[in-house]
Amino acid sequence: MMYQPPRGSRGLDNTVWWRMLPFSHLAVTLTRLLLE
Repeated sequence: MMYQPPRGSRGLDNTVWWRMLPFSHLAVTLTRLLLE
């Protein structure tokens, strides 16, 4: 699944968006492991 940054965002916002994705993905993975 591809994540697309919100339209109308600045370049800086897009950079922060893409940097945050891996962390959010790890958080979701850890949450699923804990719930299992």
